[in-house]
Amino acid sequence: MSDFLMSCACKGRRPKYVASSAPNSRPHLVAELLRSRDVARFLVAPSGFGKSTVAAEYAQVVFSFKHTFWVNCESPCFLRDLDAGIIASRIAEVDGAASLVVFDDLPRMDAMRVEAFSQVIDNLLAAGNEVLATCTPSCDAYSDLHRDRVKLSASRFLLTDEETDRAAAVTGSSTAKSRVACILWGGDDGSRLVSGMAAEEPPASVLLAAFLMLALGEGSLSELVPLMGSRHADEAFSLIEEEYPFLGACFREDAFDALIVEMPALVQGFSRVADRLVDASTCEDVSELAVCVAAMLLDREAAARACAVVRHFAAKPASASWLASHGAELLSAACFKPAHELYLFAGKGARQNKVLLAADEAVRLVALDDAACALFLARKYAFARNVDSESRSRFLLVAAYLGDDEDRRRVASAAAGIAARASGRGELDSAAALSLVASHFGEGIVSLAKVWGDLVSHRAPEHVLVLGALFVLQGLAKKTTSGFDSADDAHTIELVALWAYDLISRADSSVMSWQTGVLALALSRAAEEGVLPSRFAPAAETLAAARSMQVARFAECAAHRRDALREERARVERERSMRERYAARPARLDASSAAEGDPPALYVRLLGGLDVRIGNRQVDMQAFSRQKTKTLLALLVLARGRELSRERLLETLWPDSPHGCAIKNFYSVWSQLKRGLDYEGTCPYLLRDQGGVRLDARFLRSDVAELDSICRTLSFGEIDLDRWRGHLEAIDESYSGDLLPSERGNDDIAAARRRLRINLVDSLVCASGRLLESGEPRAALWFAREATTRDRSREDACAALMEAQLGAGQRAAAIDTYISCRRYLAEELGIDPSPSIVALYRSAVEAEEVLE
Repeated sequence: MSDFLMSCACKGRRPKYVASSAPNSRPHLVAELLRSRDVARFLVAPSGFGKSTVAAEYAQVVFSFKHTFWVNCESPCFLRDLDAGIIASRIAEVDGAASLVVFDDLPRMDAMRVEAFSQVIDNLLAAGNEVLATCTPSCDAYSDLHRDRVKLSASRFLLTDEETDRAAAVTGSSTAKSRVACILWGGDDGSRLVSGMAAEEPPASVLLAAFLMLALGEGSLSELVPLMGSRHADEAFSLIEEEYPFLGACFREDAFDALIVEMPALVQGFSRVADRLVDASTCEDVSELAVCVAAMLLDREAAARACAVVRHFAAKPASASWLASHGAELLSAACFKPAHELYLFAGKGARQNKVLLAADEAVRLVALDDAACALFLARKYAFARNVDSESRSRFLLVAAYLGDDEDRRRVASAAAGIAARASGRGELDSAAALSLVASHFGEGIVSLAKVWGDLVSHRAPEHVLVLGALFVLQGLAKKTTSGFDSADDAHTIELVALWAYDLISRADSSVMSWQTGVLALALSRAAEEGVLPSRFAPAAETLAAARSMQVARFAECAAHRRDALREERARVERERSMRERYAARPARLDASSAAEGDPPALYVRLLGGLDVRIGNRQVDMQAFSRQKTKTLLALLVLARGRELSRERLLETLWPDSPHGCAIKNFYSVWSQLKRGLDYEGTCPYLLRDQGGVRLDARFLRSDVAELDSICRTLSFGEIDLDRWRGHLEAIDESYSGDLLPSERGNDDIAAARRRLRINLVDSLVCASGRLLESGEPRAALWFAREATTRDRSREDACAALMEAQLGAGQRAAAIDTYISCRRYLAEELGIDPSPSIVALYRSAVEAEEVLE
């Protein structure tokens, strides 16, 4: 017998997993169920529509849960008993007076089980029971088997006007999409609807159409067909219109107006079924699908949502490519923070379009009031090689706007070259125009106004004219004195103001661009300060729209600062955790700081030769006259307190000796080592048990551990020039020798020696790159030189040195480094330099000189 069906008997009690009596009764649905009690009644709607709640209300009102069975069909026991064919008979056996059987949440079943369940319903109805069944649309396969059934579809579960008016959380919309019980009564943000629809596994075409509608929000159904294919589109739209009203589809009007769902809910619901979306679409992969959806969102002026779709659904390379292609469009749409987040996700480490992505990011950071990060990018790329003129001009402008006098001097020199190359043309392109503005940035507002006049005469692009006018007007607003040195200067300034006023007056305040809005605010402030006549003040409607846009930008800036602060705190916490993880253990403290009763620390130096100290006392090295004693101590030190098997040590130290002789030799060396590490008549540092030996890690310090700690700091720690300079000096002075150079025949020592050398060069190369990235090319030179000195065969070390030399303006030195590297590789290894080294060499030889 099945205990499952016995547990389904309610016996006057509401089932535990069914919500308690709902405060929002739905008597009209209960009355509709009461009209046809002698047939099966199916409640078919997506998750969140309140099917189970209505069924429970019916059981409560009509039967008070007496003689009622509530079968949870999500339980595997339901399918077990269905396959066994015992459901109807067992219900009659448990309660001969059973009146109502509710099958809640019917699962998707194959044809054989569907027919078996249909027979169960017929048997229950024939026995005088009422039957209610709830399921999602994709699980409803009973229309042909129960033609006389009553079906309450999703549209019947939508809240009425009266229920909507009574709802505590009204969305403000009377459309079907917002009348779902879980939204108005349950406070759900749509995640339950989305995740429920993905979990019920509808046809892939329906799932794809739902994803597109929820992602886009509204539009025409016909514009979805190219992504879905025409074969199943109409069928999917019809099913959605009938069964999923929250998507707001109307096939007759060729339109949809879906529920607004935030991106986290969309990602949570559809990321697990991304493969099914692709299979039903005309796209090759989910990245292509995400990019297509993003393009449609951009057409709807929903740039922020477009960035979110690409970020959450597309792979990093595709995301970076999309961001590079639409960077200017996103800037024009004032999409700063979402595009910045997408850059951090995919663009920062992109291999292609790296400079273009960084140029757009620098401008975004200026808009987000992040001057430090914007200036860092500008300084990094404005004077670098292999940067296209368009991107360089933007970096130069950012550097001139945010930098100091030295930055402006370098900008003027570099920008003059770009502007000079375009001087013979009738029209100025964007790069030349921006460079011209940047080159005069530190010369005052009158000079900028004159440059602006030149841009107008040379028909420069409008966005550059807007920027130039903005800089002039912002400078005017900051002007502390009234009037100008000459009437010509005043006339030049007024021409800029007049052009800006005309542009703002022609703009529609309802669709004003953010550039025009900022220009309007600058013009208004200049008029308020009395620097310009009051006739230049923008209209009140225009100014209100501009201030509204400014408030939105300020909110983005505040959110960006919060994110930056949160990331900084997380970074500090990671570094603190790393320092604690790799900090010296108590055993490695100086003898003066040891706990009372503990022996002083044992310090073993292995690099450049063996040296042993106990506390501040030099150990008599006569005890380590035998090479095997030195090697055994070195192996124990390298293990850092971990136990070494005695058998392993025998194989390492005496590989060719018989086992008996090796054991005798081991105990002889062990005894000599104990005498050498004697402290007050005992040796507290060496520990031995039946199968292995080790050093007590509590009292052990070594130069090898110190060097490893320095390498980790250079690779992962916070950049600190003073501290790193000390590390470099220590590497050069204290850690310059090989590991136990007297040992030449032990494979384990040789392997450890190679590992230390490789790790050290890796860390030096990494430190050089990190310093170069942070704008310290001359400091990077020292670490790169140290790396190449230690291993001439490392091409990455040579590349790091060349990059540092190029960053420091040492082109000739970079060429010499390449020639030396190429000669070594050819003569010693018989190979050619890698393509990356050759590319650096070509950039040094062929690139244009942009530094002074």
